[in-house]
Amino acid sequence: MRTKKLIFPSLLVIALLIFAFFSPMLTPFDITEQNLMTAKSPPSFPHIMGTDIYGRDMFSRVIAASRISIFSALAVVLLMAFIGVVIGIFCGYLGGIADTLLMRLSDIFLAFPGLVLAIATAGLFKNGIFGAIIALASVGWPRYARISRGLVLSVKTSTYVNAAKISGSNTIQIVFTEILPNIIGPIVVTASLDIGTSLMEMAALSFLGLGATPPTPEWGSMISESRSLLQLTPWITLSPGIAIFITVSIFNIFGESLRDYYNA
Repeated sequence: MRTKKLIFPSLLVIALLIFAFFSPMLTPFDITEQNLMTAKSPPSFPHIMGTDIYGRDMFSRVIAASRISIFSALAVVLLMAFIGVVIGIFCGYLGGIADTLLMRLSDIFLAFPGLVLAIATAGLFKNGIFGAIIALASVGWPRYARISRGLVLSVKTSTYVNAAKISGSNTIQIVFTEILPNIIGPIVVTASLDIGTSLMEMAALSFLGLGATPPTPEWGSMISESRSLLQLTPWITLSPGIAIFITVSIFNIFGESLRDYYNA
């Protein structure tokens, strides 16, 4: 029964990822073609989401922007989860002074508002998606380190881990065959719920000019370009905003379903 509840959200996520990957091929208009004669046109046929300040088709640009927006958010989550899990397993299993120092370092990171620290970190890099990904991942890893460390502490004295030690398994074998498979569930759930948050944070950095830069289509930068025209041409701002809302909702539904699956 719990597997059935996960099927539909999983299909939604898979469909969204496939759509985002092939999005540049699905645009009905050239996303860079400008036509000032039709600039700021309201939604109508054939421009069902209207046009932006340069006359570019908003529907095409929203579709094309999905690849960068979604996959950059996935990259953030994968990177910070990898860093955090490696540190957490190392600290939890081996302990010692390294554990103390790394956990105090994570406390320092957690003491600051995440997005504010990410903005400061992104300012150290050149503007671009890569810099934004590194900035968000560098401030997001402590949460995964804390979660994985706690999980490791709860299982490292278990019977199956002790049996692996007695059988002669080395540390790497124990971590990958005994510990990691038994702690991966909560980490996967946390990561799935973080995708939507990371997508919004990436959009926020792009909105501030610290992520994707024009003319590259990205939902946050598209909102930034049109923010001064919100009252006059709301469709230019609302189109990428609606895309963010739908995408975040899909990933959150998937994350909630995954959490129910592991907790059932």
